[in-house]
Amino acid sequence: MKKYRLIQLALFLLLGSAANAAVLSFDSRYSTIKINDGATFRVDTPIANWNGTLIRSSGGTITGEDISFVDGLLEDAGNQVLLSAIFKPSGAISLEGNDTFNAQPGFILQDVQISGDNNCLFGQPVFSNPVTLLDASTTLTIGIQSQMSKNIQLNNGTLVLKNDLIFVDNAIITGNGNVHGNGYTVETGGVPFTWTSNINWFTNISLKTCVDFTGSFTFNAVENKLEGNGFVYDLTGGGVLTVAAGATLTMSNVVIKGIGGGAGFGKIILTDNTSRLVLTNVTFLFSDDFTTSAGIVEVKGPTTAVVKDKFWTFDMLSTLSVDCLTLWKDVAGAESCGDILFDTASNLSLLNDGAIDYITLKCTSVIEALESCCEVNDSRIDVLESEIDNIGGDTSR
Repeated sequence: MKKYRLIQLALFLLLGSAANAAVLSFDSRYSTIKINDGATFRVDTPIANWNGTLIRSSGGTITGEDISFVDGLLEDAGNQVLLSAIFKPSGAISLEGNDTFNAQPGFILQDVQISGDNNCLFGQPVFSNPVTLLDASTTLTIGIQSQMSKNIQLNNGTLVLKNDLIFVDNAIITGNGNVHGNGYTVETGGVPFTWTSNINWFTNISLKTCVDFTGSFTFNAVENKLEGNGFVYDLTGGGVLTVAAGATLTMSNVVIKGIGGGAGFGKIILTDNTSRLVLTNVTFLFSDDFTTSAGIVEVKGPTTAVVKDKFWTFDMLSTLSVDCLTLWKDVAGAESCGDILFDTASNLSLLNDGAIDYITLKCTSVIEALESCCEVNDSRIDVLESEIDNIGGDTSR
């Protein structure tokens, strides 16, 4: 009780009244008020412009109104954060526009809530709860050096990367919104999960596990990458990948499963003839007939289309370009043979001896092959018989 009264007296002497909030004046950022174990710091009036240090020991308590930090330090149960943000004793830290959160290595016990424009989150935090953007007018620039330990909930807001954003297992970007990467990458955790978000991407994605995707991703940057690292990106539940006008999406080392034109199948959409999809070491698994009507699909590295008994058709303004290698068609165990079809010759471009062929003889006529072989062999036999006849009729030999 004595400690509690001393804190109240000290604040009474230091606080100057304002219309809506008290102002606490510190000599420097390191001028400190500490709440020891067993002590309670009750804030009866909101405090503005806290530019000193507030330390709460693990057994101390802070209650009451908000504290607005301006380049102040919050040390909570041993975890230190440099803040220009609002500390809510109810259990949250709120960034509300032009605010900054910069954490030293350690656990963040509060909810982190973001609203307004031009907020920044840096350092090496380990979050205990998801980081939540409020709405479509919210932007957060994130440049943490640690792995992201909880979900980031977009709520139609915008996330901007200052470096690669690497998630731990069971954490990812959720909800709808925008992700601008500045050439950096969002990397998933290593546990399979279902991704249902609708996101406008301006950056790269790297998979560290298999993903069931039922949302909609649109890739808008001039250059975007989807690096699969050998994992399966399953669109079977109706996931849609769209390459915007003027954008290029490069897929590498990935299996894209569940592609089809019917309702409920996954789709890869090229918006117009300036949209490019580049494939290298990619496998497409078709579950239904599918038509590409715009854009350029460029096969630049080993690629297989597992068509089974389905048909992948290129028509209208679309082009399939195969450069310097063979695009393989695989029918797997299908009884009949699907194919890759072209509406006109202009829908296909084979460069530098590029080719398209079946990976199996199953879809090649065995009879025709045998007839061709026999025709060749018959021709050779005829020649041999003719030579024998000539030898037999020529007594001078």
